[in-house]
Amino acid sequence: MDHFRAMDLSPWREHKHPSLLIIIILIACIPSCTVKTPAPPIVEESFRIALFNIWEMSTTKIMDVDDQGVGVNEQLVAAAQIIADVNPDILVINEIDHDLDAVDSGAELALNLQRFQDAYLTHKFQYLYIAPCNTGILAGKDLDNNGMIASPNDSGTRDHGGDCYGYGGTGERLRSARCWNVCSQ
Repeated sequence: MDHFRAMDLSPWREHKHPSLLIIIILIACIPSCTVKTPAPPIVEESFRIALFNIWEMSTTKIMDVDDQGVGVNEQLVAAAQIIADVNPDILVINEIDHDLDAVDSGAELALNLQRFQDAYLTHKFQYLYIAPCNTGILAGKDLDNNGMIASPNDSGTRDHGGDCYGYGGTGERLRSARCWNVCSQ
């Protein structure tokens, strides 16, 4: 309040400038008089993503089904139960093999993923995607610095795997698949 004492307040006391006083009061009130738009309500929309590594999820394991087509492979049944418990909107599965013989005959690359869903999963995903894999594909370079560049003749050996993209003893071994549903708005 000391700074007000230093000011000459006589014009205010004598009301010589009442319009100026009103303007100052109005300016001081503007922030409290403005209309504030309320913030939109916070809507908690969420979705669950699960990343699951199913060790060596081969065509043989996926095709292990009963007479009704229900999967019976112990490992895949256990994995499917965990997936059901987590109940993800988006599921990424690692180590699912392609059925290369079926693909060579014209089947979709996602055939084993579809088989797994049909035989093992209770929750069906709208969309399935599986990408081609570069694991086990020779790079044509000495990636492991052992002094040699592996060739197709080295397939199945450590030398082959050491000079491949994504380390692999043979081509087309490990893959990653994605499954998802459209999230509701």
